[in-house]
Amino acid sequence: CQPPSLNTRTDAMIVQPTEKQQRAIAYALKPLAALSFLSGSYVVYHLLIKKPEKLKRMYHRIILAMNICVLPYAAVDFVGTWAMPIGTPYRIGAAGNQGTCIAQGFVSIIVTIAVPYYYSSLSVFSCFAVRNSFKEENYRHIEKWIHLGAMIVSLPMAMYAAATESINPNVTACFVAEYPKGCVDDPNVPCERGGDSLTSAIETMYSWVLMAILFIIPPAALLYLREFIKRATRDTNRSVGKKKLIESL
Repeated sequence: CQPPSLNTRTDAMIVQPTEKQQRAIAYALKPLAALSFLSGSYVVYHLLIKKPEKLKRMYHRIILAMNICVLPYAAVDFVGTWAMPIGTPYRIGAAGNQGTCIAQGFVSIIVTIAVPYYYSSLSVFSCFAVRNSFKEENYRHIEKWIHLGAMIVSLPMAMYAAATESINPNVTACFVAEYPKGCVDDPNVPCERGGDSLTSAIETMYSWVLMAILFIIPPAALLYLREFIKRATRDTNRSVGKKKLIESL
């Protein structure tokens, strides 16, 4: 079941947001985005300037990469409707053009996937670390694949969306969307940009990828760790028992 949208078709009409809802869309995320930007900036500053020796560990390098992605993520949310083309219907604060909208949407697509991807990769990192008794030299080779994967998962979607004119004003910022909003569901409103079936299919596929990154990989990694630790504890107890038995003979 699809989440409700501010622009949904009801009885052959598009229900548009009220002025109060438009103001909420335009300004509600800005304080949270500012806090997110400040926290991400502090982590980057702490690791690059104050404690660069921490970057000798893979864990902190992943944390650094994740927070570098948090900065544009927060910036996109803070800019919000300002990047939308002037005159965008039902969007207060629209002050940009098609170029600013595409730029915002391109960055947003990448970081919307990259940030949770890095969070998820910490779970995978934990599995390798525990399995190798935290001897980083035994699992350091996975780091390049973690960083490369962040781009492989997100960049193709951003490039495709930009090439097919599928980056347009969405709810709070420019993202993958048809224009005018709701034209896909209303046969009486032709789509000027985006809205083709292939883009919709790819968007759905990426939604499932994001769901897997958020809700499947971390729990699976934790379950694996739980079983690995239980098995290691069992083996240790058996070894101790055998040692005591041998000493008693």
